[in-house]
Amino acid sequence: MNSHTAPSRRRREPAADAVAGFLEVGRKNGCGKIVIKHPARKADSRGLSYIVLSPRHARHLASLLILNAEEAEADTGGNYPTKGIRDD
Repeated sequence: MNSHTAPSRRRREPAADAVAGFLEVGRKNGCGKIVIKHPARKADSRGLSYIVLSPRHARHLASLLILNAEEAEADTGGNYPTKGIRDD
């Protein structure tokens, strides 16, 4: 394992983890893809209501989220706005 990757969380079957109580993140069965699902997202022309990413793109998205979270924390001085944010 290289020093840039975290140990794998192996599960017997793919499961979804909830983020903020409603956003689901998990693995697509046997295809090596990451799935992000939001219950309020409308289906596209193909009937899909979720985002599918390769592991590489999922890591890139995670890096961008961390970077933006750090900047947002710095902007607010650690005081987080709660209006309109669902945090179950």
